[in-house]
Amino acid sequence: MSRVRVRLQVERIRDFLWFPEAVIRGALGYYWHDEGAQYEDLYYLFFGREINRGAGGNLIATPPHGGRLVISPTEIADCADLELTLFGDNANLIPRFIDSLQVLGQEGVGERRNRFNIVGEGSTRSGLLPDFLSPLPQCVSKSCKLTMDAPMTLRQFGGQIIDCWDKFSFASNLVQRAVQLNQFYGTGESLNWNTADLVSDFDNVVCWDDTACWHRNRVSSRHGNRVNYSGFCGVVFMHDITKENYDLLRIGEQLAVGKNTVFGSGGYKLQSV
Repeated sequence: MSRVRVRLQVERIRDFLWFPEAVIRGALGYYWHDEGAQYEDLYYLFFGREINRGAGGNLIATPPHGGRLVISPTEIADCADLELTLFGDNANLIPRFIDSLQVLGQEGVGERRNRFNIVGEGSTRSGLLPDFLSPLPQCVSKSCKLTMDAPMTLRQFGGQIIDCWDKFSFASNLVQRAVQLNQFYGTGESLNWNTADLVSDFDNVVCWDDTACWHRNRVSSRHGNRVNYSGFCGVVFMHDITKENYDLLRIGEQLAVGKNTVFGSGGYKLQSV
């Protein structure tokens, strides 16, 4: 995976910061689609391929989005930080992403055509997933805290969206996302995970949450309808976690969990307590 961070100086920053990931992603999609072949790989990472079939012609799992945008305010009044993560061996696409961003910044994005400039050189980092994991504390506590600043949208088994914290849905969504990202963007090596055991390991985890649903939606110009991107935010405390639990949570901190991760959803900060 590769990650780049750049700072944007933005007109009408308060207006821009209402769901900016969706605005930027939408503008990029139109631009990449119109420009054609030179941006095809970026378009597929963010929007997926229409057809993905195995050798026998059977439809296999839909690829998870291979890109993730997160935009956050800064201490500088008219600036925001943009963080892009590309999964797989795609570091060569970052210069084209930055070029696209510069073009859109001059044209303006969203209904009010907010313009922006990239300020500073930014930073880029590439490597395998373990390279992005922070070193473990010398003595890992059996308790930890998850802090979610952006909505996390989870599905129960069977596909129903849930509106409150559930540790099994969280674990299932996290394991499924890690397996699928490895399947489509990994090095070709199997994770060799017993996914059922990883989820069932959360049986003994004691959770206390202080979360609330954050309702947000926007009108999709591509589909012509209002799309719901709501999810829950807040803090979750976990007790009696095993090392395997903790390792999985560290992975989720880098990948994000649940639906709409390409829009900045599903991220959390992990802290041993």
